[in-house]
Amino acid sequence: MSVFGTLGDLRQAVAEEVMRANHRGFAEAFPRMVKFAENRIVNGSARPFETQAFRVPEMESTIDPLIFIDGVAAKPADLLEPIQVTWDGEGVVPAITIEGNSIYISPADTVDLVLTYYARPAALSADDDSNAVLLAYPDLYFQAVLIEAYGYTRDAERKAEALAAFAAVLGGIHLTDWKRKAGAAPLYPRIRNAWVRA
Repeated sequence: MSVFGTLGDLRQAVAEEVMRANHRGFAEAFPRMVKFAENRIVNGSARPFETQAFRVPEMESTIDPLIFIDGVAAKPADLLEPIQVTWDGEGVVPAITIEGNSIYISPADTVDLVLTYYARPAALSADDDSNAVLLAYPDLYFQAVLIEAYGYTRDAERKAEALAAFAAVLGGIHLTDWKRKAGAAPLYPRIRNAWVRA
């Protein structure tokens, strides 16, 4: 069970943490804090508050088929980053380009392909709203919103602490995900056109 299952749970925990549970201005600013926190989670941020963009399997989505006409298909509205484009889940399309709201392949064929990509998690706005990232990684959401909450209260020291905690949580999640994919054994590049002989 998640520590924070919904936006309402998260709102209460953050308000209690920054001791603003009954502060009207804080409550009115909270939706903006959540929006900024969600942007930090999915896009990362630059200096002086640098963090990585968040990408995990819970954010993966697939469109099958994605219909290309003369090499062009509509980009999904929630696309953050493509993972791969394949023919029926096999054979990776070697080159794609994303421009504006379109995805381009070369050669410019009319074909049905499969797009696997990282999708933006559903935005949280109502108190009973939730999404896959909040349910799987409530501590990440909590620390991201705390960064914005301490910015709102003008507490630079606590904002820096929340940023460090957010970066630590983010790094730990990415490391765990990498280990899940790679396993504990050392990885070596595959030697093409080599055979193992008994």
